[in-house]
Amino acid sequence: MRKLTVRMFAVVLVLVLCASLGSCSRLAGSLAGLLGNKDEDYGFDYEGDLTPGGDPKIRKQYMDIVYLGDTDLRFNYTEAEAAELREQVDQLYEYLEGDDYAAFLAMFTYVQYGAYARMESQRVLAQVEYSLWREDPETVENFEWMRAFSMDISTKLSQLYRKVYDSPIRDKFYDGWTPEEIEAALFYADSADEEYAALQAEYDSLLVKYYALDQNAATFMTESAEIYLRAIELNHAIAQKMGYDSYMDFAYECVYSREYSPDDVAVLRDYAEQALVPLFDRVEVALNDVASDLRQAEEDKINELYNQDIFSEMLYSYAKDIGGTYFAEFDQLLEQEHFFAAHDPDRSRNGAFTDYLPDQTQPIIYFGAYYQDHFTMAHEFGHYYSFAYNGVRDVSYDLCELQSQGNEWLYLAYLSEQNCDVASQYLTLSRLYNDLCTVFICLCVDEFEQTVYGQPDRYTTPEQLDSLYREICDRYLGADRMESIMGYDPAEYWHYVAIDAAGYYVSYAVSLFPCFELYALAETDYDAAVQTYLSLVEYSGSQTFFETLARAGLQNPLKQGYEPIDFDQLYALLGQKQQ
Repeated sequence: MRKLTVRMFAVVLVLVLCASLGSCSRLAGSLAGLLGNKDEDYGFDYEGDLTPGGDPKIRKQYMDIVYLGDTDLRFNYTEAEAAELREQVDQLYEYLEGDDYAAFLAMFTYVQYGAYARMESQRVLAQVEYSLWREDPETVENFEWMRAFSMDISTKLSQLYRKVYDSPIRDKFYDGWTPEEIEAALFYADSADEEYAALQAEYDSLLVKYYALDQNAATFMTESAEIYLRAIELNHAIAQKMGYDSYMDFAYECVYSREYSPDDVAVLRDYAEQALVPLFDRVEVALNDVASDLRQAEEDKINELYNQDIFSEMLYSYAKDIGGTYFAEFDQLLEQEHFFAAHDPDRSRNGAFTDYLPDQTQPIIYFGAYYQDHFTMAHEFGHYYSFAYNGVRDVSYDLCELQSQGNEWLYLAYLSEQNCDVASQYLTLSRLYNDLCTVFICLCVDEFEQTVYGQPDRYTTPEQLDSLYREICDRYLGADRMESIMGYDPAEYWHYVAIDAAGYYVSYAVSLFPCFELYALAETDYDAAVQTYLSLVEYSGSQTFFETLARAGLQNPLKQGYEPIDFDQLYALLGQKQQ
C-alpha cells in the first residue's frame, strides 16, 4: 500500500490534502487556497501577508462566544520565519546537488524537527483560529496563507526523496525503511508536483467558497451541489495526476490508508441490508418499550446522563478508573486546557476536531457549538490519546475512528456499570439505535460517492444527485423512514459531508462494528474490554487496521459471516441490571 510514515516529510503532505482529516477529526476537509510565491524555484506567486493575532476589535466582539482556555498556544507565525524556512529548503537542494551529503543529512534532520515542525504547528493553529474567528479577515488570510505555504514546502520537500534515492547516500538515508515505505516516498516524490498542487489549490478555493455559504439559506442546496459538481472534476484530475483512474480508489488507498478497496465495501452493504436492518427494527422496538414505561424520575435521570458537558465528572471518573497513562493524559488535557471552544454556530465553525502540534509534541482539540457534550469529549480524547501516546504515526482512518468511537462505547459501558437502572438501559439502547442509523447513513454516503465519481457524466444536476441519494437510502431503511428519524429529507445530508470529506465517511461505518463488539464484551467483562480498547492505541511499531483488530481479539467486519453482537444476550444482560 502507498502509505506514508512518520519518517517522511511527505506525511504532512497527506495532512495537507485532508486538512483536519489528517488528524482524524469530525470536522473534516481541506480549506485553504494555494497562492504561491514569487521564487522561480517554487513556481508559485504568493499574495497576502501574515498578521499574528488577527484584528483585536473583531476578536473583542467574539469575547462571549469563544473560549481559549489557559493554553498559550496561539498563531504567531511571521513572514520572516517563512522566508527562513524557504532558504533552508533551498539549502537542502544546494547541498544535495553539490554532493555535500554530510551537510544535507545533518540539515535535513534539523529542518524536519525544527522549522518545518514549527510551520506545521502554526498551520494547525491558523486553522483553529480560522474556526474560532471566521469574521476576522486577517484570520482568514492567515489560514489560507499558511495552507498555501505548507503545501508549497511539503511539495518541495517531498520531491527530495527521489533525488536522495538516485544519490550515493540512498542506503544511508533509507536505512531502516521497509520497501513499502520507500515505494510510498518515491510515489509522492514523483507525483505530488507543482501541477498537483495547482489542482489542489483550485479544490481548496472551492471549499473556501463552500464554507462561506449560508446553510440556512433557501439557495444552499443548489449552490452546494454546483460546487460539488466542480469538486468531482478536480478530484478526478487529482487522482489521474497521482496515477489512478478513479478518485475513490486514490482516496481509499492514499488518503485514508485503507486495506480494502471501494468494491470490498459491497460485503458490508449486503450485511447491512440483510442483518442490520432487522437488528435496527428490534432495537427500535426495545427502545420504545423501555421509553413507554419510563417514570418522571427516570426521564430526569436520562436527561442528566445525556446532558453532561465536556467537563463531566462522570467522564473524569471513567478516565481515572482506567488509570495509567490514559488518565494522566486526560487529567493534563483538562488541567492545562489544551482545547478551544466556540459557542455560536453562525460566527464560528461547527463540529469538533483533534490535531497535533509537532514542535510542541502536543495534541489540541477544537469544540464547536453543539459539540461540547461528554460523548464528544470521549470521542475526541480517543484521537487525543493516540496522538499523545504515539505522536504522528501512520495509521488508517478506520483505526483512528475506532480509537475515538471505541472510547465513546467503552465510556457508555462504564455508565452502564455505574448506573444499573432503566435510565442506563435506555441510554445504551438509544446509543445503539443512533449508531446503527449512523452505519446506514455512512454507507449511503459512500455508495453515493462511488456512484457519482464512477459515472460523473450521468449525474450533472442537483436534482439528479438528490434523486440518486434517495434511491440509495431506499436500499436500507428507506428514504421516508430515514426522514422521519433524521427530521429532514435524507437527500440533504450529502450536501453537508461529501464536499469537504470526499471518501471519508465509510470509515465511521467500518469502525463502528468493532465498537459494538467492544461494548458487548464490556457487559460481560468490563476489565477485559478496557484492556482490549487500550491495545488499540498502546502498541509500538506499525500495524494495519486489520492487524490491530486481530491483536485486540476483535473481528474483521469485512469478512463474510461477520456477527458483531448477540442482541438477545445483550438485551437480557441490560435487563438483569434492573433486577
